[in-house]
Amino acid sequence: MNLLNNTKTYLVGPMEFADGQAWRDEATVWLEKLGVKVLNPYKIPFLFAPPENGQIQNELLAKLAGGDEDEILEVHDHMKSIVRFDLACVDRSDFIIAYLNPHTPTFGSINEIVLARSLRKPLFLIIEGGISACPLWLIGMFKPNYIYSSLEEVKAVIYGI
Repeated sequence: MNLLNNTKTYLVGPMEFADGQAWRDEATVWLEKLGVKVLNPYKIPFLFAPPENGQIQNELLAKLAGGDEDEILEVHDHMKSIVRFDLACVDRSDFIIAYLNPHTPTFGSINEIVLARSLRKPLFLIIEGGISACPLWLIGMFKPNYIYSSLEEVKAVIYGI
């Protein structure tokens, strides 16, 4: 019996300072085979959501670097929409899969993880480098048996469900 059929998951992880697309694409393949709807920020799940990708990020960073007040406000407005839509994905999900490298800054992912925790969403937390590399704050938020070393470990647990 597949208890996850017709559920939704949101894939949380870095995008701005690392390539987060490969692991999301890999997870999407096997999750969809289980009947899970995958919300992936690289594949805009909402009709009017602003795009999130490397090209857009570079354009936004160039506007910030230019220092023009109107362009900085454009960046603010664009990112405000992204924040709103990404947090809505957390809210609409039945469970979350998060992939973090403790050495990669990822401010949005941390916000999404904290929101998921506040909403009591089941969260599979993958820490690159395993439990010994896990930031102490996250150890305080999640029991160690919910912290994984790889997407393969999470896949095995989810297949067991």
